[in-house]
Amino acid sequence: MLEAFLAIAETYSQKCDNGEEQPNTRDCDEGTYRNVHNPRICLISAQSDLEASLEAHVRRLFMRVTRCSPFGGLAFALQSAHVRDGSIYSGAMRDTYHDQLAQISDDLGTMTRLVGTAISRATESLLNADLSLAEVVIAGDSAINAVNDQLEERCLDLAALQQPVATDLRVVMSAIRMSSSLERMGDLAAHVAKQTRLRYPSHAIPHELLETFAQMGRVAEAVTTKTGQVIAARNVSLAEDIERHDDEMDRLHRELFTIVLDPSWTHGVEAAIDVTLLSRYYERFADHAVTIARRVVHIVTGEPYASVTARP
Repeated sequence: MLEAFLAIAETYSQKCDNGEEQPNTRDCDEGTYRNVHNPRICLISAQSDLEASLEAHVRRLFMRVTRCSPFGGLAFALQSAHVRDGSIYSGAMRDTYHDQLAQISDDLGTMTRLVGTAISRATESLLNADLSLAEVVIAGDSAINAVNDQLEERCLDLAALQQPVATDLRVVMSAIRMSSSLERMGDLAAHVAKQTRLRYPSHAIPHELLETFAQMGRVAEAVTTKTGQVIAARNVSLAEDIERHDDEMDRLHRELFTIVLDPSWTHGVEAAIDVTLLSRYYERFADHAVTIARRVVHIVTGEPYASVTARP
């Protein structure tokens, strides 16, 4: 890479000596200004920081060319950076590009693990009226939000600077939606924990419904585990399993509604509201997992998301 730049500098220097070009002093610092008549010296003085200079140059070029349109001028900007030697940036930039794509998957995996831990602890705190564990879940929601923010920024940078196409474009754009769904799943786990905190030291749900909510917790954990596997492997058949878990969660949700609305319900309005809200949190938790599974199907098949189903 350095040799290519030095070759450019040598050619430019010769043109300056022949009077064909006027040296550009704008980007030289004070130390190199005195030697600006020989741009080769200016380049050599910067070789120890070459990689940082290249990255800064690409960013400056991008901002300058795309000032009017966020995306339209990027191809020209990168093309102009390749004008002397098409391989100057290609190797390093493509390696960085693939590393960034891999990091997106890693971030989604991290969010999935955090969400899985959150819903497991939230369920345990609900079943045992455990205030300290509920507080841990509530405090931990900020970590999920932080990963979501970082991932969204990474995806937007990647879309702007690399202009992915086809499957890669679907990966980047879908990752923004999937991270948003995972962030909401984390919020729902925190809502369960907050309900535990609200009713402490009493239980938030009647004793006879503890087993039903324990089942909902197990389904939520299974859904989260499968979601992580689907994201990592892009396995469409696992996406079908998530839909089946969601059906089980919907069945439990309807069962709780039936119990609360039955004339034999003796726990009052407040308990009925608590059960209804908590059941809804778990039901929505599984719905977001289904959304993620369908996004993965969209990535793999290219089928428009609006018409995607994770079922065969």
